[in-house]
Amino acid sequence: MKAVILGAGLGTRLQHLITNIPKVMVPFGGKPLLLHIIERLKVQGFNEFIVNLHYYPDVITDFFGDGSKFGVSIQYSYEQELLESAGAIKKMEQWLTEDFVLIYGDTYFTIDVRELVKIKHTTNAFGVISVKHTQHLSQADVLEVDLATNRVIKTHSRPHNITELREGLYSSSPLYCWSSEILNFIPLDRKVHLDREIVPKLLEAGKILYARPLREGETVIDVGKPDNYQKVLELFGKQ
Repeated sequence: MKAVILGAGLGTRLQHLITNIPKVMVPFGGKPLLLHIIERLKVQGFNEFIVNLHYYPDVITDFFGDGSKFGVSIQYSYEQELLESAGAIKKMEQWLTEDFVLIYGDTYFTIDVRELVKIKHTTNAFGVISVKHTQHLSQADVLEVDLATNRVIKTHSRPHNITELREGLYSSSPLYCWSSEILNFIPLDRKVHLDREIVPKLLEAGKILYARPLREGETVIDVGKPDNYQKVLELFGKQ
């Protein structure tokens, strides 16, 4: 199964800390974030990767090449203009002929992504979304999940009027396992946001989506935020 890593982000919020490198190449623990992600996924059995590029693409391709020196295969999808999360997937359509996992490249995580794959296969779902509770609901696209089954039943895209946390409300965390048929729902050659545009469209079409809530002891950190990047630096400094 292929793993798609979204690596085209500018890292605007980190530009006072890093210069002339893409966000996915921010260093900690002696290696760039993207290598942390690839190494974790390789241990979990993934060895075919597709990475989208935009900002300083040569920094990524010069470091990783075709992936062989890291024991994996890497293909690249260059975006002249940023296409957002779902638009990036659509541009990779030629390579995505089967189920695939999707990881946002600015994310440090400890989740075993194979669990998402297992849930998809055992439930025959169209997609599985890793989710977490957040104290800042007004700033998140919210997924409403059935507590008995973990099936996603509704989305609330920003802006919305949900301000109080209650059971069954989550934000995506953002790790996914998708059927390749998701490509049929994504328009070509324009910016398309996955959580705000495509996930609601899938639910409207009656597609079965499941959530996989973050468990105690598991970590998912958006490294693109300066405070979170500092947390990761401190985390690795203690190891």
